[in-house]
Amino acid sequence: MLLLVLLLYAGLLTAVGIGRKHLSDADGFFFASHRLGTAWVAITLTASWVGAASTLVTLRRAATGGHAAMWVMAVPTILTLLSFLALGGSIRKRGFTTLPNMLRRVYGRRVTAIAAALILIYMILLTASQLVAWGKLLHGAGSLPYHLAVLSGAVLICAYSLAGGFFSVVRTDGIQLVFLGTAIMVIYFTIGRGAGESISRGITRFAHGAGEHSLLVLSFTLAWVISPIVWQRVAAARSAGSAKRGILIAAAAILLFYLMVIPSGMALGTVSTNTADLLARLAQLLPGWAWTLVFLGLGSAILSTADTALNLAAMTISLDLIRPGKSGKLSAARWSTLAAATLAAAVSLRLPSILQTLGAASEIMASGLFVPGIAALFLARPFPRAGACSLIAGGGFALASTLNTFGLPLSLPPWPVSLPLGMGFSLAGFGLGFILDYKKKRQHAGGSRFF
Repeated sequence: MLLLVLLLYAGLLTAVGIGRKHLSDADGFFFASHRLGTAWVAITLTASWVGAASTLVTLRRAATGGHAAMWVMAVPTILTLLSFLALGGSIRKRGFTTLPNMLRRVYGRRVTAIAAALILIYMILLTASQLVAWGKLLHGAGSLPYHLAVLSGAVLICAYSLAGGFFSVVRTDGIQLVFLGTAIMVIYFTIGRGAGESISRGITRFAHGAGEHSLLVLSFTLAWVISPIVWQRVAAARSAGSAKRGILIAAAAILLFYLMVIPSGMALGTVSTNTADLLARLAQLLPGWAWTLVFLGLGSAILSTADTALNLAAMTISLDLIRPGKSGKLSAARWSTLAAATLAAAVSLRLPSILQTLGAASEIMASGLFVPGIAALFLARPFPRAGACSLIAGGGFALASTLNTFGLPLSLPPWPVSLPLGMGFSLAGFGLGFILDYKKKRQHAGGSRFF
């Protein structure tokens, strides 16, 4: 029965995603021709941000930690979105297309090639982590072989992403958000309502969780602020006002989502870290019709993040690696989507846990790109050595830490304990390069303005 429902669901997403589009170039494929209004910005931000970790991991954490589970995904998500209320104007002022293209203005071509490589690794890992969750969902609930389930997710998101790019992602986000919202309300009103802690106990457990999760919050927030996910949507908005209003609505919707997920997770009782056990527990507590809706909602949460990451991975390949600094061709955008989906599917078959993978991916962005990326928004003149030293030092450490997470014995501290060390390398590299650039420029420009 679930497999039949799944086939109907996949058909609906495909039909919506491959609906008639008027695409003529890569700008339409990756930025929806900059026509998104407030509602669509809010919808696509909310849907793309609520993924596997937001649902499956939060439910499991809430079962044992109560409101302290808010620190795992909710707090960094809200902090990230609110940060863009301040950064959104600068992003649009710079005429953002891709992050490496923006970095090129300040750091030069060689540095942006390194940045593009790091972003591609991050996006492939993010896509793959969602495919892992999709595979576990179908394997645990629908008894589909895991490898086949993973590949089915890759084929599905690739099919409609190839047709319409970001247009398709946004349109399917609308459908997926309806299923996701329905699932969360079903869980909450069926088993979660009234299962929460008292206000005083909930506040206490939430406060105690701050110290335990501080590095995790820092890692995710820094990575997501510099991740192209929100940047793309800010740039695709019809106006700066539409972007800001959409961000505020999305932040409120995501907060409401977590306030319903946390007590729902607590109502599950003790659940192991095994996704199959979590799904079995939900199926046990929910009536048949409710479990079907929840199954579709969890799948929607996963796919809405996976297609976003896939589209951004393709954008990095097409605009930053194949034709850096030039307008991309529609054919290249579509071939890049196919290549990114193939890479993500291959990687997903060898990944560890969802949270571990997201952590390793976030360290690449936080340690490798946060410092030079944010600095590029405010530097008025080129500082190529600063960007190069920061990317090489911070990004190099992050890649080594990622390999360590995936089993290569490098004797490095595990994520998120490794984050301060990676950020330290990035800041030290940027400072050293900045001094070298400043000394060279001072010889030629005297006391000219540098910021």
